Amino acid sequence: MSFKKNDIQPNEITAHQVEQSSNLIISFIYSILIVNIFIVINFNFSSLESIGYINLTTALNFIILLGALLTIKILSIQKVTLKTFNFAYKCICLSIGIGLSILVYALYIYLPFHSYHIQFDDIFYIVAILLVTTLLASISYLTHRLVYFFLAVLPTCFPVLLIQPIQQHSISPVLSVSLNFIFIVVCLCAISVNRSHTISAKKVIQQKKLASYNQNKLRKSHNLTQDLTIKLNESQKIEHELTLKNEDLINQYIHGVQKHVYEYNNLFEKQSSIIELANRTSYIHTWEWNIRESKLEVNNHFFTNLQNDATISSNLGKIIHSNDLKNCLKQLTKHFTKKRDFFECQCRVRYEDQWVWGSLVGKVIRVDPRNEEPITMLGIFKNIEKEKKNQDRIEHSSQILQHIDVGIITLDAELNYIDANPFFYTMTGLEKNQVIGKKLFDITDDYHAQQRSLHYSITDQLFKKSEFKGEFEETFISGRKISIRCHINAVKDHYQNTLQYVGIFSDLTDYKQQEQRLDYLENYDVTTQLPNRFYYNYKLYQFLINNRETIKKIAIIYLSIDRFSSLQEFLGNKTTSELLRHVAKRLRQLNPHAFMVAYLNREDFAIVYELNHLRPSIQELCGQIITGFTDPFKFADQELILTVSLGVALYPEHALDFDQINYHANHALRQAQNLGGNTVQYYAQDKDNTYTQNINLENELRQAIKNCELEVYYQPKISLKNNKVSSFEALIRWNHPRRGLLAPVHFLPFAKQTSLISDIGRYVIEASIKQLKSWQSQQLPEVAISINVDPQQLYRGQLLHTLDTFLKKYDIHGKYIELEITESSLIEKTLYVQSLLQQLKNRHIALSLDDFGTGYSSLAYLTEFPFDIIKIDRYFVQNMHEKSQQAVLNAIIAMGKAMELTIVAEGVETQEQLEFFKQKNCDVIQGYIYSKPLSSSNATVYLKHFSPKQ
Repeated sequence: MSFKKNDIQPNEITAHQVEQSSNLIISFIYSILIVNIFIVINFNFSSLESIGYINLTTALNFIILLGALLTIKILSIQKVTLKTFNFAYKCICLSIGIGLSILVYALYIYLPFHSYHIQFDDIFYIVAILLVTTLLASISYLTHRLVYFFLAVLPTCFPVLLIQPIQQHSISPVLSVSLNFIFIVVCLCAISVNRSHTISAKKVIQQKKLASYNQNKLRKSHNLTQDLTIKLNESQKIEHELTLKNEDLINQYIHGVQKHVYEYNNLFEKQSSIIELANRTSYIHTWEWNIRESKLEVNNHFFTNLQNDATISSNLGKIIHSNDLKNCLKQLTKHFTKKRDFFECQCRVRYEDQWVWGSLVGKVIRVDPRNEEPITMLGIFKNIEKEKKNQDRIEHSSQILQHIDVGIITLDAELNYIDANPFFYTMTGLEKNQVIGKKLFDITDDYHAQQRSLHYSITDQLFKKSEFKGEFEETFISGRKISIRCHINAVKDHYQNTLQYVGIFSDLTDYKQQEQRLDYLENYDVTTQLPNRFYYNYKLYQFLINNRETIKKIAIIYLSIDRFSSLQEFLGNKTTSELLRHVAKRLRQLNPHAFMVAYLNREDFAIVYELNHLRPSIQELCGQIITGFTDPFKFADQELILTVSLGVALYPEHALDFDQINYHANHALRQAQNLGGNTVQYYAQDKDNTYTQNINLENELRQAIKNCELEVYYQPKISLKNNKVSSFEALIRWNHPRRGLLAPVHFLPFAKQTSLISDIGRYVIEASIKQLKSWQSQQLPEVAISINVDPQQLYRGQLLHTLDTFLKKYDIHGKYIELEITESSLIEKTLYVQSLLQQLKNRHIALSLDDFGTGYSSLAYLTEFPFDIIKIDRYFVQNMHEKSQQAVLNAIIAMGKAMELTIVAEGVETQEQLEFFKQKNCDVIQGYIYSKPLSSSNATVYLKHFSPKQ
């Protein structure tokens, strides 16, 4: 029986816990007895009235405790089962718990209710001592069995937990909750202590089982050892007796046998060694076939049963490979029928569980004189596995040489052709009779002196070094010209005399052409046939390095086609590629003396021009380029006039470094594009400083977003219908760490040129929705917040996701959001914008057309897009004193009313302006006449205490 560590039954744990609880329950009884004595003494010496009921309950507890001690004593004398002990202990714990419960009820409930002169404070500390002592004693002595603990504790605490005292006006209402909390904590501690006792009990039981298991094994081992010792002594006694009786006879017999065995072994070892040496050196084995007895022996060892009858094929199939069996039987039949004097066959024979190629030779040495049937056949078997593999390897190599796409030749010691494989003839375009017997280079056309010199060098190197390896172009007498890689080696004998040469020729013609093609593709643009950016950088760098001392001045001109993106969208990719080819051709025509005209990417070209007194100045050259593009491009049955922007940087005036001069030319080009195109800009240091400042501003603004330096201000919009705040416009500000609070004019124009405007827009959306949630939580009047949306936000495709994310995050309905969109946002991608605006409307988000009246197609926008609000630009408001502007304002308001749109006038600052819009029934007013943009906290105060102007 094996010992299993985890094989512990629950009843074993229970028995251990009951056994451990025997002495501890007595200690628990004594602890409760002491507490009862303390309570009796305390009440009898405190001169309190109405203590008879207390004495009665304590007397009942004394009886219960003494009865419990007596019960435990009787059970221990009679030695009853653990099951009986377990039941008795449960009864004892429950009795003690009930008795303590009666005592707690008398102290905690009965006494304060019937004795009004006794305050709850007078007896609370006695109840606390009783409960704490009982709980501590229960944790200490009853947690081996958790049921004992709860049988004692639950009844004791029942009055305190579920029944409250009558007179408790002076007691904190938290008292009952505190007592309940203490009780729960004590119970959790008891459970934890019980778990520890259980784990300890399992370990003790495991140790006892392991000790018992080891003792049983030790006892069995001891008994087995004793039995073996007895038998060993008996065997030794018998052996000793036999040895004494037969010692002389055995010695004589052994001596004789040893002598004969020694002589026989010597002879056998000699013969075996000779046979083994012969077999190892020649790989030859002897075999004998006793046909009459159907036995086949190999090296005098029985091999298999082999009959010369109809079953010979199946019998031979066990030792001869199935593919060679037919030929073996054929050769055997020829020998048996005396068509051949010997049996000879090459086949695969099973040897040591594998097929081995062997050569079988045999002869019939005995025949039956009556019918001339063979009786015995003797033969040898030679292992030809290595020879067969070498032969296969040679044949395989020969096949490879015949079909490989490499020319293989063999030359004699005088470099005359001996042999060549078919590919060599195909490669050279020659026939075999034009090659064999000729000298190495007699089959080539070496009419050039340089080629003859190369041939002489190769021949000389072969004779001197016995090897040549190289690549060169060769023209054969067939007229074929190819690039070849040649590797010729000498084959020498043991005396280092050259016997012949073996050469390998590879045709590199296709490879060279492909290499040239790849080189072209790597350095030139396929569309324009101009050097690409990589080749431009490489050649310019080499030119500046190699001619640094002689160069006086070089102009680097960066050229870009204006409005190329729109052109590409209009023309399509195929026509755009054709246009780029025409542009490249015209640039080459306009710059015949340029060091290089290169195509960089998309619409950008570069021209490198070395300036001197014999050539036009850089101003004249750039003017010629601008003028040259005034002629229309004619292709695809259409004419197209292009304009270009040029940026110029001069070497060494503007920079000496290769990268820096390119950087300056590109910067000048971007300046020309910013001026509207069709112009030339020369690099200037002050412009570069502006660019550097923009870079620094970009870095600072990115850090501002990261460090939460941006702050949203809110300017109220007042409804003229009810004189209430209808909404706020969210306006961004920048709390710059050095420059203070910055208005949008200082950073938004630059942010719109980068992706930062989208990041700022996302920040404003979240801050605005979060502010709406704050106002709604404070139960302030319901208002909306209007948020300005930049065109970049519309076209990047993230606006819907951003709105959905924050509306869901802060649980805000879309009807509280207004998006202000400028007319410039609607110029491109009309179908895309229509779909996007409709999806916004599906989310109940209001749409406002900002800066209305300043664009080109205002009326079209109002009819094509689902706007709810039009916002009159502040330009019209500030100039409303002019009659023409008043006419525009009247028209806008009248049109908006006719289309049932909400009309918002921004920038209202004077009472006169306000009265004008009131007379025209404008819907909403925004401007300093009501309030400037406010911080979050000030906007909250404004919303709480807004009082409209009369």
